[in-house]
Amino acid sequence: MSAIYDSYAIFGEFTGKDLGTEEMKMGLANRVFNRTEALHGDAISLVKKSNHERIRLKRGVYRITATSFLTMLTAGVPPVPPVKTEFLSDVYPGYCMLYDANDPPTEADMSKMLYPGTMGTAYDGVPSLLDCVLKVKDKHMDISLGHQCSYDGPKGDLRPKVYLRIGGSDFHVCARISIFKIA
Repeated sequence: MSAIYDSYAIFGEFTGKDLGTEEMKMGLANRVFNRTEALHGDAISLVKKSNHERIRLKRGVYRITATSFLTMLTAGVPPVPPVKTEFLSDVYPGYCMLYDANDPPTEADMSKMLYPGTMGTAYDGVPSLLDCVLKVKDKHMDISLGHQCSYDGPKGDLRPKVYLRIGGSDFHVCARISIFKIA
């Protein structure tokens, strides 16, 4: 029986012992895909020299879905503002994005992103989702999944922290990307 797709891959960012907890910093943070959950064919591969932040796609058309998760570390707390809302005015979990790893967007110019994900909420952990079709022309393309966040750390102790990943378990999935070569 032949596979429906010639090439496909699913990569995950699991916190575990190797990544641990990391507070979000202002701007764009790359996801680190430290676990291969499925891999078939030769059109999709992790670029190991990039600390598993880049995925190489050969020429073709790809269906890509991804999720990227930020959290305010409020486990077990109802989804209400943890502090006065005036202190939340510039704390937004943002969104994930797919971009050309050789020409990344900047905080000043996000127009270089290939596809944006959905917005997160400002109070608790909610994933940003991405769903797109990407055509890679002529030669291979390295892509990265990043998460943008309007956050520059707490001002005193009044604003909650935003975390890119929460460690402590090999089962904490903070990001996942599924890629299927469709043509």
